[in-house]
Amino acid sequence: MCCVLRFNFYVNPETEQPHILDHEVYPEEIIEFFEETDILERKRKDGSFVGYGILKSGRILTVVYRKSVIDEIFIITVYDLEDKELIQ
Repeated sequence: MCCVLRFNFYVNPETEQPHILDHEVYPEEIIEFFEETDILERKRKDGSFVGYGILKSGRILTVVYRKSVIDEIFIITVYDLEDKELIQ
């Protein structure tokens, strides 16, 4: 990519923390996901995107996000890819 990406995260109103922490995913993993991982990306009907990728640690993540502007991504949620998702 040509630009440095900026990330914004959906905040859980109950904890006032980024929602990704509810799934034990950390901002550093999101940065790795987008900057160092080959991603399989699909656009969803609502205009958001879902991406699938494997981190260096071997963790397979599913990330739901919106592309706010060219260099900014709003992370809605992220979770570990489950086997059931692989067979759909």
